[in-house]
Amino acid sequence: MEEIINQNEHCYDWIIDNSGNGIAIIIDKQISYANSTAVNILGAKNLDDLKGRRIYDFIGGNSLKSLRFTNQKNNYEHNEIIIKNLNNELINAEFNVNKINYRNKSAQLLIIKDISYRNEIKTLKNELSVSEDQLNKTNEHNKMLTEFFSNISHELKTPINVILSAVQLLICQSEEPADNFNEKLSLLLNVVKQNGYRLIRLVNNLWDISKYDSGYMKLEIHNYNIVNIVEEITLSVAEYIESKGVTLLFDTDTEERIMAVDADKIERIMLNLLSNAVKFTNDGDEITVTIKDNEDYVSVCVKDTGIGIPEDKLKMIFDRFAQIDKTLIRNKEGSGIGLSLV
Repeated sequence: MEEIINQNEHCYDWIIDNSGNGIAIIIDKQISYANSTAVNILGAKNLDDLKGRRIYDFIGGNSLKSLRFTNQKNNYEHNEIIIKNLNNELINAEFNVNKINYRNKSAQLLIIKDISYRNEIKTLKNELSVSEDQLNKTNEHNKMLTEFFSNISHELKTPINVILSAVQLLICQSEEPADNFNEKLSLLLNVVKQNGYRLIRLVNNLWDISKYDSGYMKLEIHNYNIVNIVEEITLSVAEYIESKGVTLLFDTDTEERIMAVDADKIERIMLNLLSNAVKFTNDGDEITVTIKDNEDYVSVCVKDTGIGIPEDKLKMIFDRFAQIDKTLIRNKEGSGIGLSLV
């Protein structure tokens, strides 16, 4: 029996000394025993370097104050603390203390677990998450750019093809009688003019978006009657909008409101909003431009009775290159930068 007990004691000693957790015995607040793992964690060369030292002197910062008591006095469970070892290294550790009887003396059994790897894993996970987010954003941005240039090509080709077709018709019909030719000439020239304006508006949008990104877009502020500016812009496109079978209404609750504004930028805003409204408004519907004087500010509203925008897409319509419905946009044309400029 004595031989078995001695063998078991050697076995227990081997298991304890080679444990992956640091194990120490504290008597009278001083280290009496420490296994090899505890010796390594606490930065000592051997057990003799630790004997007689206070274990709580190794606890750094405010960790000692944050130890949580269990129901038994002087017992702590699963406390994450900072250990400052003899090499002045800071180690994240899990700290467990329990009261025991050791060689007929009251003692504390201390278990220290190095959990620095947890923080390293957490940091790596965070870095990986950030990298994935950046990669996804980059991929999404590249996808948007590809679609944008595809749309720009489509936008440019349409009016150019219309202009070239009109010119070809003019050449073919130039041999017809003068009266008949002049009537067709007027219609075709109007087509050329409208599509020329479309090209100019597209180029201007591209130019403005480039100036904005480069920090060169400046506001030219002057005092104007904002009501008059918006009304004139609206009336300038009234004939075109009504030619699409759409009714255009203008309403204001004040005839004059002098404000410091950039008239050119207001014009660009209104034309882009009206152009967008026309694209998605069907024959027989109406577009309403409303101005309301709110004393401290003036609100200008462009509203249409067209197909509308899904509620979950409202926040993205002013994002650059954003498209609510790519098929619909392609049918109705659009580069995805007009509302971004607005």
